[in-house]
Amino acid sequence: LVHEITSVPVVAIDVGSASLRGLLGAAGAAWVLGMDVLHRGLFSGRFVRPIDVEHRPRFLEKLEDAGIKLDVENAGTRLLVTWLFYVVHEIVYFLVARGLVGLTVQWSWPHEFWSALANGLVGVFLFALLDKFKRRT
Repeated sequence: LVHEITSVPVVAIDVGSASLRGLLGAAGAAWVLGMDVLHRGLFSGRFVRPIDVEHRPRFLEKLEDAGIKLDVENAGTRLLVTWLFYVVHEIVYFLVARGLVGLTVQWSWPHEFWSALANGLVGVFLFALLDKFKRRT
């Protein structure tokens, strides 16, 4: 409708919104269309912090920093970790299959428990077999 009145590009914004999303989207659209955007006016009077783009955050550089120590050579630990990963995998699969894809998948805790245990036991056996071929330094 507005293009029938004027040849100036127009972008609609939500002026009643509590956020700046509409205003910033309109400013971005104006900039893409080649308009000069006075970006300093968007932030005047607002609390802003300078951003150091060279900063590299350090978050758990080593597993020891988290205070977690797993004895991965222990068969019980391997069984527990493999069991846990299997259960998490099945939960994610169930949620995706049912919620996103819309499949009619049934959940059974006993079935998942015993499947995870069987998977863990096979995993412990395979870990022990692979340990035979591990290079020791």
